[in-house]
Amino acid sequence: MTFLAFCLYASTGLTDDLRSITVAGDFSYAPFEFSETNKAPCRGIFVDLWHRWSEKTGIAVNYRCMQWDDALKAVEEGRADVVGGIFFSPERAQRFDFSKIHMEIPTAIFFHRSIYGLQQLEDLKGFRVGVVKEDFAENFIKQNQPDITVVPYPSNEELVRAAGKDEIRVFVADTPVALFYLIKSDLTNEFNYSQQALYKNKVYSAVKKGNVGLLKTIDEGFDLISKNDINAIEKDWTGLSIVYMLPWTWIGIACVAFVGLCASVLLWNHQLRDRVKKATTSLENHQHKLVEQMHLLAINAEIATVMIKGRNIQTTLQASTEILVRHLEVAFARIWLLNERNHTLELCASAGMYTHLDGAHSRIPMGESKIGRIAADRKAVITNQVIGDPNVEDQVWAGTEKMVSFAGAPLIVSNRLVGVIAFFARAPLSDTAQHALISIADQIALGVNRNRMEAERQQTEIEKNELERQLSRAKKMEALGLLAGGVAHDLNNILSGITSLPELLLMDENLQPKQRLSIETIQKAGQRASAVVDDLLTITRGVAGIKEVLNINRIIREYTFSPEFKILTLAHPALKIETRLDPELMNIKGSYIHIRKALMNLVTNAVEAVAVNENRTQQVWIETSNQYLDRPMQGYDHIHIGEYVVLTVSDTGPGIADQDLERIFEPFFTKKMMGKSGTGLGLVLVWNAVQDHQGYINVKTAPQGSSFQLYFPITRESLTLKEDKKPMTAYMGKGQTVLIVDDEEKQREIGSQILEKLGYSVSAVASGEAAVEFLKNNPVDIIVLDMILGEGMNGRETYAEIIKFYPGQKAVIVSGFTESEEVRRVQQMGAGEFVKKPYSVEKIGLAVYRLWGVTP
Repeated sequence: MTFLAFCLYASTGLTDDLRSITVAGDFSYAPFEFSETNKAPCRGIFVDLWHRWSEKTGIAVNYRCMQWDDALKAVEEGRADVVGGIFFSPERAQRFDFSKIHMEIPTAIFFHRSIYGLQQLEDLKGFRVGVVKEDFAENFIKQNQPDITVVPYPSNEELVRAAGKDEIRVFVADTPVALFYLIKSDLTNEFNYSQQALYKNKVYSAVKKGNVGLLKTIDEGFDLISKNDINAIEKDWTGLSIVYMLPWTWIGIACVAFVGLCASVLLWNHQLRDRVKKATTSLENHQHKLVEQMHLLAINAEIATVMIKGRNIQTTLQASTEILVRHLEVAFARIWLLNERNHTLELCASAGMYTHLDGAHSRIPMGESKIGRIAADRKAVITNQVIGDPNVEDQVWAGTEKMVSFAGAPLIVSNRLVGVIAFFARAPLSDTAQHALISIADQIALGVNRNRMEAERQQTEIEKNELERQLSRAKKMEALGLLAGGVAHDLNNILSGITSLPELLLMDENLQPKQRLSIETIQKAGQRASAVVDDLLTITRGVAGIKEVLNINRIIREYTFSPEFKILTLAHPALKIETRLDPELMNIKGSYIHIRKALMNLVTNAVEAVAVNENRTQQVWIETSNQYLDRPMQGYDHIHIGEYVVLTVSDTGPGIADQDLERIFEPFFTKKMMGKSGTGLGLVLVWNAVQDHQGYINVKTAPQGSSFQLYFPITRESLTLKEDKKPMTAYMGKGQTVLIVDDEEKQREIGSQILEKLGYSVSAVASGEAAVEFLKNNPVDIIVLDMILGEGMNGRETYAEIIKFYPGQKAVIVSGFTESEEVRRVQQMGAGEFVKKPYSVEKIGLAVYRLWGVTP
């Protein structure tokens, strides 16, 4: 091997006051610089050159050998003056200033004789490649092939020793240095190296950045060293010598010629055998590599098959771990998948000596333990020294189970981490196992990604079908709502006569008892008919009316003491209804009437369900609870994240048939006798009431019974105080003028009678246009304005015209419908309260009275 010559320059003089310098070098970079022990002096080519430099300059040199990264730190920190021999890199140039070039040293790829054909840097992909820490080779690989796994060692000697122990099978090192330690370790027959150097590095000396005076002294000293001096040092360390021909007699020459001929024959024979041996070794290596590749192909093909045929991700991953255990003969293999929501690796498959999926390793946070760090670093880890590995936490377990090796790799697809695969073995991992880890990890990652994409496609299809189902239900509700809305308006006008007038008649103290009873019967019939109309209006959506702060526990208690509840329990003497109410139940904001009606319908349905089978326990439970969902829940509805009050009504009935479950909330769908046991609107009212409160429904059913769960969003507002019923004397008028605007003659008559009874002076008109004309000449204190006025202007338009010439005109808004957006717009213009038809004396009386600015 030929080493480099020095670049010689003319001397320009040395620094006079410099008497000694400390040179730092690598203690395991033979034959250039090395030390047999920590206390032994440094030896080698670099050391002798610096001693010659000392002789030429008269400056004493203290050459200290240490680990390479310590040598660099020593110069940076001022504990040494010069790095004796160093390669240039841009990173190092930020820390050091470099001298003139001393020589060039080639660097090669060294690989185990069982590996074939590693000649270029690209050939190292898939291998763990050993290098000396902070050596130029480490930076060279990372810059040119960053996906190659690099394993750093403190020194060249430890690098070669690790190769001898089979920790690594491939390493990159300076050729003469690696050969020196391979010879020293008797490993020359175990490793081959690339015939062409990866690169040739120029050798410099280096000083701490900015120390230009010392650098100049160094260069001037080396300029004084002659070429003959350099050659002499090289000969001493490389074993080269110059043989001179001496004058011999002809006989001596003949003897030498004969000996030379014999030597040539022997040399030719040796070379021939060496060539045969190398060719045989090369063929064996090639055959071994082919067998290894065939094995890898077989493993990948089997895993690809299960990935394609697998029914779900769980069975697919389990089959993959079983393949690894069978083919690679490892103790056990496991696969974790990443839960991206909480950054946790969840154990999904385990084969070999462990098959359970629970325990300490079932959920591993990113970055914790050996598996979590593989995921966080996104780098494979392979070791044949489990005992003593600080990353293997349970060393007692490893020793008891005689674990020798470990391999783990991240599952990555399209730069997205999906999980980790890992296995332990009781024997050193072969090249096949190490190569298999990387290729199998890629294969499984692709399979997981493909499975997830298919699952997402199926979920999208399910969500699409659910949306179509909801749209179909919404269209039915909309159609029914349009029908109900039109019918309700007309019915409310008709019902006014049998709900409002009886209330006026009952005020007559001279009524006979029989007359009073008949009028009360008429009034109750009207109220029941009005309740049916309200049920129809509930179906139109957005009809929950004014929302107030409620506690469902209070609604349940009031219901269980109501006449309706007593009638229900008396009709079913074997029935047992039990309440389980959360004493810390949160409040909700909603409509008392509609939530009570939903509760009543659910309890009625449950009672009728358990009454079907007399041989069975007739039990109904009414329960409440607070519930916080930190992730969406798929029930009968898709329930979103949030805080809810849950009202549950359960029974021991026969359950709901599958074919009926999808239809139970459809209008007029009932399994009961229509008109006798129900109208088919009970569950429709429940569904609409929940929707109007931005809530959700979940239905659970089985042959042992059914359960309806209503989810209502909580509020942290305080309960609304309930007003007591006020006597009529508390809201009597004092002769104020009132104008009733209504297109229905009967409504004008009833409204006029009620308000006149309450002490107001009342006028009435049949249209918005008539109201505007009347008010121009006859101003009034209060207007009672119907929102729907038939032809011409509606209520909002009428009020808009009135306030043009009477700004701030006081008005009560009335309608047969419930409160709507139109009502709210009129109120924003300055109108007062809203009253729903049919009228009651108290409702219309209080609304008009409050416009005075007084609360009775």
